[in-house]
Amino acid sequence: MLVISGRDEARPDQRIWGSPSWLSPERREAVDWVTLARFLGWGCVVGHATDAALNLEAGRPRVIIVACEPDVLSEKLKAALLFTLQAENVLVLARAGETGKPWTQLAGCDAEAQCNGRLLEWIGPGPGSRWHTRRRFGAKRLHCNADVAPWLTLDGSTIVAARQIGRGTLVTLGLHPSGARDQEGCATAFLKHLLLCGTSHDMPALNWANTMILRMDDPGGAQNVYLRSWYYRKLDDRDWTEIGCVLRSHNARLSVGYVSGWVDDGSTSTTLQIDGRIVERAAGQVYPSPLVRYVDRRKGIHDYTAEYRALLQLRGAGLIDIAMHGYTHMNPDRQAWVAAPDRYQNLRWFREFGEDSPGCAAAEHPLALGMKAIQTFFGESPSTIIFPGETFTDTALETALDLGIKLIGSYYLGIRYRGRFCWVQHVCAPYLDQAESSWFDSGLPVVGYFHDRDIAEHGISWLASCLDAWVDAGAKRFIAYSDLAGVVGRLQ
Repeated sequence: MLVISGRDEARPDQRIWGSPSWLSPERREAVDWVTLARFLGWGCVVGHATDAALNLEAGRPRVIIVACEPDVLSEKLKAALLFTLQAENVLVLARAGETGKPWTQLAGCDAEAQCNGRLLEWIGPGPGSRWHTRRRFGAKRLHCNADVAPWLTLDGSTIVAARQIGRGTLVTLGLHPSGARDQEGCATAFLKHLLLCGTSHDMPALNWANTMILRMDDPGGAQNVYLRSWYYRKLDDRDWTEIGCVLRSHNARLSVGYVSGWVDDGSTSTTLQIDGRIVERAAGQVYPSPLVRYVDRRKGIHDYTAEYRALLQLRGAGLIDIAMHGYTHMNPDRQAWVAAPDRYQNLRWFREFGEDSPGCAAAEHPLALGMKAIQTFFGESPSTIIFPGETFTDTALETALDLGIKLIGSYYLGIRYRGRFCWVQHVCAPYLDQAESSWFDSGLPVVGYFHDRDIAEHGISWLASCLDAWVDAGAKRFIAYSDLAGVVGRLQ
C-alpha cells in the first residue's frame, strides 16, 4: 500500500510520526492510514506529494491512499495516478475534491450538503454489511455521474462511491477518514471493509476484533513505599498464584510493566536486604529490584525477590510477558530527590522521563539500563516500553527506537515501522474497570491497564470481575503486548 501525504512530517527523516498531541485529523490523516494498514498486516510505503510519482513507477502498489486534499496534488502526480489507474488493477482512495476542479471531474462525483444518520450500509463489492452508529454520524452526500457506483450509504445517502478508470478503481470519500474515526469507532470497521472488498486482489488481513491487551504497571518499583499517596503492600506469593489462576481461567496473557531498578532513600528506620544480605543504607543508590527485600518495622515487609520469582514462574507458564516500565520510575537526579523536602509527596519525583538528561551517555541512559537489567534477569529484551506516568519526551522515544523497542504503551499506542514510531490514535487504553462494548466497535485491539496496587487494595476478585465485565462487553481474547509486537512488527 502507498500513502501519499502532503505534510512534511511524512518525510523519511521524521522518526516520531503522529505524536499523541496531534489531535487534528488533518495532521493525522496519513499516519492513521499507515497504522491501519499495519494492523491489517499489510506493508506500507509513505510518499510525499512532491515525490510520490516515483513510488508509483517503482513500487506498483495495489492500494494508493491520497491522504491530503486531492486538489493540491501536482499536475505531474495527477497524471501519474491517472496513468496507473488506466494501466494497473489498483485501488485509489481520496477525499472528495472541490466542485469544478479537475480532480472532481476525474472522480465523476463531488460533495454536496452535509447529511446525518445512524445507519451505514455497504452496497459495494463483496459481502454486504451494516453498522449502526452510537450517535448521529455526519458526512457529505456525494452527487455522482451515471458511471459512478455507490459503495457506502448513510441513511440512504451515498457517502462513498467508486468509478472504474481503465483497469483501476478510483474511490471518493465524502468524509475525512480520521475525523470519521474520531466520531465513531465503527468508521474504522467500514474503512477496513472498504480496503478489503474494494480491491480484486487477494489481500488477506489480520483480524483483531474483540481483542484486549492486558497490562499491569509498577511491579519492581519503589514508588509504592516512598510516594505517600500511593503507598500499598507488595503482592505476595499467594496473590501472584491467584493472578495466574485468573489468567488461566480466561485463557489470558498479561504484560507486566516491570521497574528493574530500586532506589534507596537512605532511611535508617527501615532495613534493606540485597540478595539476602543486610546492606548499609546509601541514599540514591540503585539496586536490582529482583534482589530487594525491604523491611519497614511499622508497615511490614516488601519482598521484591518473591515477586520476581513469581513473575518468572508465570512467564515460564506462558501467562505473562515483561514490558519495561522505565528503569527506576523515579527522577534520574536522585541526589536532588534525596535532598528535596517534598520527596515523598511530589509526583514529579516519580516521573522518570519528564525531561531529558543532559550529557547522559547512551549506555547510561535510564532506558538502556532498564533494558540491560531485564535482559539479565528475564533472559530476553522487552518488546514494549511503558513510560511512567505517561510522561516522556521525543528524545526518550528516539532512544527507545535506537534500543530496538517495538511498541510504546501509553493511552495511545506507538508502533515501530520502518525506523520510526507511528502513533495509533485509535488504539486506546481505558482503565481495566471501565468495560464498555463501544471500545470494540473499531475492530482494533483495546488495551486494558491497571496497577498491582489495584490487587493489593481490592483483592484478586477485582481482577476477575473486571475480566468478566470485559467478556460481557465483547472481549473474546486477552493477549500481551509481545503477542501484538510479534505480528505488527513482523514487516519492517
